[in-house]
Formats: sequence, structure tokens, C-alpha cells
Amino acid sequence: MQYVRDHTNIPIPRVYAYGHSRLRQDTSAHQVFMILDYIDGEPLTKRMLRDSSSDCRRQFFGEVVDMFAQLRRLEFPRGGSLMPNATVGIWARLRTFMFLREESFTPQSTIGLEFGPKIVGAFSMRNNELQVDGYTAPRFIATTAKEFFREQYRLLQYMWKMPSQELGREEAEREEFALHALSLEEAQKTLGLKADSSGDSFCLSHPDLRVDNIIVDDKLHIRGVIDWEFSVTVPRHAFLPPSWITGHDTGSIVSKLDFLSEFMSVLSSRKHLSSSHSQLAQDWDFRDDLRLPMAYIFLDPSDLVLLFYRYIYPRLYNEPRDKVIPSFFQSPENKELLVGLVRRLRASEQYTQYLKDNNLFDDKEEPEWQQIREWTTETQKKLQQLREWSNKTQDELTRLDRERAV
Repeated sequence: MQYVRDHTNIPIPRVYAYGHSRLRQDTSAHQVFMILDYIDGEPLTKRMLRDSSSDCRRQFFGEVVDMFAQLRRLEFPRGGSLMPNATVGIWARLRTFMFLREESFTPQSTIGLEFGPKIVGAFSMRNNELQVDGYTAPRFIATTAKEFFREQYRLLQYMWKMPSQELGREEAEREEFALHALSLEEAQKTLGLKADSSGDSFCLSHPDLRVDNIIVDDKLHIRGVIDWEFSVTVPRHAFLPPSWITGHDTGSIVSKLDFLSEFMSVLSSRKHLSSSHSQLAQDWDFRDDLRLPMAYIFLDPSDLVLLFYRYIYPRLYNEPRDKVIPSFFQSPENKELLVGLVRRLRASEQYTQYLKDNNLFDDKEEPEWQQIREWTTETQKKLQQLREWSNKTQDELTRLDRERAV
């Protein structure tokens, strides 16, 4: 957060203190705390954006574009999380005590800077969740874009191969099929990855820029951006606008909200403001609509099934998945994948039984996923009706052709 404050004019709160201490009188236990500026405003919602005037939305998107342009300007030689080095830490403390002033906006590249931050193995929300569940997914530093996505794919495998309660055969097949289709070798062409190159640059990215992490006033001016703790430097292939802008997040898919065209129009209108604006417009020329869902899956493995079957599968296959996937696992060349699938189902059965035996079984479904499941079921029904209508129409056309021939 201090680095962002030093190198951009993105409005983020100043942190005054943080640590691990005894905060309550009724217990000797320690709690984590952070004291920072209060931001006057309210968390953004999609409804606020949807119901606002076109002018308000455009000025808001303009501020979002400016924010990403500033982050795009900050380049790093490796991918990972930022930590202060000793020299910078000393200077920052001296400046705080001696000058007590607001930092100026001095964007610049950090490659080769003597006083640049240290880059350490990347922290992430998903990695953190794995640790909570008792798994160890090592943090890594990427030196190339290809290496970054290779490690993200490993994290993707970690997440989806963990035992889950009451995993059904059909559900497991869908997940394993998607994982195989997104193996890095298959995804490289779509993501535009070339051979490992030491010249790849990385940009600082906010990985959790949900609407409610943006604080706005009643005119949708951005007053503050929060939740930077899992920020990492990513290759330009993974430096993307928030998925709720492009329509690739869960809520947007269900509600069919799509702000992308308006956002891209604003981006195009601002590309002359600076070289970083121009670079951003060039990087975000999303004519290949497979690149976005592919990259979003690698950045957040929890979106695998939803995004793969919503956007990627229809581009790769013409036949319905309930026909393609079972045939895939019955093929002799996929015998090893089938063995892994059976092993995973067995592990799920044991895990489910353990949860039930220890009164830990949770049979409640989150409302969001329930809504997705209902939406998916309804979509499948409509597709089946469309197929039946198509077949009937084809039969009728065939009959008419025969009558004409007679």
C-alpha cells in the first residue's frame, strides 16, 4: 500500500499501525489489527452503476482507466509479492517523521532501481485457503509469463483435486475434463504465450477488485480503493480489468450485466492521455474472446467450471458436453485420467463419511451457487427444447423436399 501511495495518485487509505496484540480486556489472546484512514463514501454496487446516468458511469470508468494506466506504468522484472527492502524501509520512516506530508505522484518503472521493493514468493487468497485446509502449495517467484501461468495451473490443480463432499461422477468428469483442456500446453496459444523470455515484464495488480472494494461518493467519483493485501505483480497477459466489468464474474453471468462496451469506449477515448493509457488500450484489445475467460480462470481457480463451460467449451466443441465428456473418459488414450478420476471419487466418499461421522457435514448451499445451479438447469432445458425444435424443423423440411420431388 505504501508503494502504491508513493508511485501513483490512486486514493488508498494511509496505514498508521498494524500488528498482533492483545486488544480485549476479557482475554489474553492476541488479535491481528490495522489502523488506517477512514474513507468517506460507500462501497460501489453494480446496481449503483446500472441505475446511474451514462455521464456518471463514463466518468467513473474514466477514473478506473486512469488507475489501471498508473499501475500499468509500474513495471517489475519478476512476478510475486512486494516487500520493502531495508534501505527503503529506513527512508520511509525518516520521511514520515521528518516531513509528515502527502506523497507526490511520481510514476516510474521499477526495473533496475536501487531502492525498488523486494519481490518474494506470491501470496494469494487461494494459496491462503489451501493452507487453512492443511495443504501446502509453495509460493513462487516467476521470471517469465510462461512460468507464471505454469505455476498458476499447478495452483488450479491443487484447488480442484482436493477432496470435496458428495462429489458425483458427472460433476467430477466435468471438472477433470476442464482441467485437462486448460493444461498449460493447450492454453499457451490462446494466451499468446511464447517461449520463456527473460525480457517479460510484470505489472502490479489488485487481485480482488470487486465492486465493494471501491469506495465512491454519490456522483460515483472514486474516493478510495481497499483490500490490497494479496496484490501481486503479474505478466501483461494477466493484467486485466475486473471481471465484473467484462461480464465474466458469477454475478454478471447470472444477471447478464455487461459494462464492457461502455468501458472500452471510455478507454479508447483516453488512450491519448499518456503512453501508459495507449499501452493499456493496446493490451486490452479483446478481440479473441477466449483470452479473457482463460486468464480469469488461471487468476482465480474457483471460476474454472463456470467460465470454462460458459465461454470456452462452446468454442472448442460443437456437440453437447453430456456426449463429449463421457466419450472422452472411455477413450483408451485417457486411461490414466480415468484412473485419477476414480481415485478422486473414492477420496470424496471417504471425506464425506468423515464429515458425517464428526458432525461436520454441511448440506446447505450458498444462495449464489444455488442461483447458478438453477440458471444452469434452466439453460440446459432451453437448449434441449431448441434441439428438439431444430430436429422437428429439419424433419419437416425433409418431408417438404420429398413432396416437391414427387
